[in-house]
Amino acid sequence: IILPRARSLGIEVKAEDIVSTPLISTSENAWGETSELLADQDPEYDPETDFIGPLNMAVAGENTTTTGRVVVVGNSLYATNEVFDAYGNGNFFINSVDWAAEQEDLLTLTTRETTTRFYQAPPQFSFLILVLVTVIVIPGWIIFLGVSSWLARRKRG
Repeated sequence: IILPRARSLGIEVKAEDIVSTPLISTSENAWGETSELLADQDPEYDPETDFIGPLNMAVAGENTTTTGRVVVVGNSLYATNEVFDAYGNGNFFINSVDWAAEQEDLLTLTTRETTTRFYQAPPQFSFLILVLVTVIVIPGWIIFLGVSSWLARRKRG
């Protein structure tokens, strides 16, 4: 899941009938930055003010007495049109809503087949031909056609 500009969540349960479950956590190497950074400033870990990982990014809560449910995520941008189809953002959002609405029969966990992709560079001779055609032949042909068209129009008057 991609969580752009996410904030971490703290879990503080004061009632016995509330059950909270962390859904998404960061790695142990992450930290929560508490100071405001300028655009050209790199973040640095400050042990006095920053929170050390793992940090909760999404938490589910359920009231066992009233069966009320809620899913809290550290941002809302993961469910916007720009990143809805990225990775599992859409699946996570839809499943969160279904779980909170007590529609467990609608929950789906779809796996995607991983596609191994690799780049195989063309042989040196083929690469040279490709460069010559795209850098010299095609632009040269366009210039030639433009000049010949200009000369033909000029000749007609």
